[in-house]
Amino acid sequence: MEDKKKEEKFFVARFLEAAGMAYLIEPRESPDFLLNKEGVSLGLEVTQLFHQATRPALSRRGIESLRDRIVSQARSLYEVSAGPIAIVSVIFNSSLNITKSDVPQLANKLMGVVIRNLPGQYGSKSEEFNWENRGWFPEEINRVSVSRFPEINDSHWYSPDSEYLPECTIELVQSVIEKKNAKLVDYIKLVSECWLLIVLDDFRLSGAFIISQEVLDHTYSSGFKKVFLFQSFNRRVHSLNISLL
Repeated sequence: MEDKKKEEKFFVARFLEAAGMAYLIEPRESPDFLLNKEGVSLGLEVTQLFHQATRPALSRRGIESLRDRIVSQARSLYEVSAGPIAIVSVIFNSSLNITKSDVPQLANKLMGVVIRNLPGQYGSKSEEFNWENRGWFPEEINRVSVSRFPEINDSHWYSPDSEYLPECTIELVQSVIEKKNAKLVDYIKLVSECWLLIVLDDFRLSGAFIISQEVLDHTYSSGFKKVFLFQSFNRRVHSLNISLL
């Protein structure tokens, strides 16, 4: 399964758990997933909201893309080494630039830091960059935290960030719904009912937004039977009011 599909499945599983829904998840295309229960299948299309770039320099998503490559490559190296399932948080040093050529060496060093900080089966450990550990801890990274819990059946490595958060607007949500509405005709060839899951991936800065009550109370035009806003990190599920087209 490709990385994008794995990430989407992670969001769907997290969403279903947070919403208290019990479905078997079947990865597909058009729509992205089928939710199966007691012989009934629902379609689920998944999309994400990201901040829009406001200047011609490297966008926030561009910066995150490089960081994601480092984290992804480090995770791959870790899994090849047969490391146990873990949740890994990597906070980068925003004052230092990273280029594509830096990715392989930083991924290798990050993998080493994670292995050094593996906790017991229940627990968490973390390490921050300082002048004493600079021999193995890259200065491009501020902090690495590693957690292990037996109930977690898949590793999740991510890179949170912190800066000014923009508002998630009514117009933005409606524009996302409208883009997906255009594809609904293909989805209902497979299932009679389809839902839309809009993920605000607040594991990343570019997917974190401030959501006002006005946005949650608004009624949106949608061809989807149900539309959800899902804040992934905080596991907050918002079922939006819709007017069916």
